[in-house]
Amino acid sequence: PYGPDQFVALVMLVLAVEWWRRPDQRRWLPLLTAVAPAAICVSYPAIFVAGGLSVWMALVMFFQRRRGWPGWLVFNTVVAVSFSAMFWVASRTQAAAELDYMQNFWKEHLPSLTSPLQFAWWLLVTHTGDLLAIPLGGEHGASTVSFLIAACGVAALLRQRRGLVLALCVAPAALNMVAALMGRFPYGGHVKFSQYLAPAICLLLGAGGAMLLANRRSSEQTRRRAYVTALALLSLIAVGTITRDFCLPYKSATDRRYRDFARWFWFSMESSGEVACLKTDLNLEFAPGTFHDLGWSAMYLCNQQIYSPRRARGEPVDWQAVSADWPLWCVEYQAEVYRYDTAARDRWLDGMRRRYKLVGRERFVFPVFDQRGKILFCTDAVEIYRFVPLYHLPEKPAPVK
Repeated sequence: PYGPDQFVALVMLVLAVEWWRRPDQRRWLPLLTAVAPAAICVSYPAIFVAGGLSVWMALVMFFQRRRGWPGWLVFNTVVAVSFSAMFWVASRTQAAAELDYMQNFWKEHLPSLTSPLQFAWWLLVTHTGDLLAIPLGGEHGASTVSFLIAACGVAALLRQRRGLVLALCVAPAALNMVAALMGRFPYGGHVKFSQYLAPAICLLLGAGGAMLLANRRSSEQTRRRAYVTALALLSLIAVGTITRDFCLPYKSATDRRYRDFARWFWFSMESSGEVACLKTDLNLEFAPGTFHDLGWSAMYLCNQQIYSPRRARGEPVDWQAVSADWPLWCVEYQAEVYRYDTAARDRWLDGMRRRYKLVGRERFVFPVFDQRGKILFCTDAVEIYRFVPLYHLPEKPAPVK
């Protein structure tokens, strides 16, 4: 979902800027109002962008004495109704199921005002981390250069008395901060959470970079060389990123191993028997949380959907085809971090033995490392049970009670 976060933020920003630049044209605010519901439907952080733009437009109309308050009220009404509808239809249930878990998962990115010093330190760490990893950066202060350039951009806009441009850039982030203080959405953290801020961050980086490059003490030729060098470096970053992704089309070696296993496994197994996934075909789960909490099981399910020929054809398991020459392979994904209910698994096996003979079991382990391949997070596994029928019974196995 994070690419759409950036896209809809950019679209809304462009429409808002055109509304500001072209007060003689009345189409921009209605267009922004029409886009807002779709943006909120595909991007949770779009509400921060829409809310930030609402505040910014109010400032523009107040300080520049512009007309348009009725249109602004319509825009706010549409945003409020759209967000309320989305919350009622989807977010409400999701929050009830996952909010406690996600608050614990996001705890480093949900600040508190109980200690002003700790909050100030958290702000520094956050803004020199993944939040400002544009065009390069990362955690542990790796985005310090971007932070300093963006700070120069803020200073440049203040010095030039371009407060409305600055408000345009920071208003969505300010609403995100309010949501983070309420424990509802992380501020900072992984760069994926701040994709909706990328257009505003780029504006601040551009303002700061321009201020640093426009050194009045330097000659025109020196400044021109500085601009060319900066553009060359930015282009080199883009080309280098594209080249890296072309040569290494995966996020980590763990991702590659999961993908390569799925490419081999589902095709090979379905070429030698009838394959049933305990989760997707039998709706069985012996370790609660495996497929509900954030984990590597999502990659297992995604790769199964992509590389299983049967699923590509949209066909169910053919229980009638199971025979001594065409065995039934039951596949189970096991996550190490969850408590496994061995008794429930044994009850399922006992039920299966009434119809089938268990003739083999095999286990493939999957060590899960960090992106650099140095820290072992856990060791998940795929367990495969091979059954042949005791007698011909063209029925789906009864569910475990």
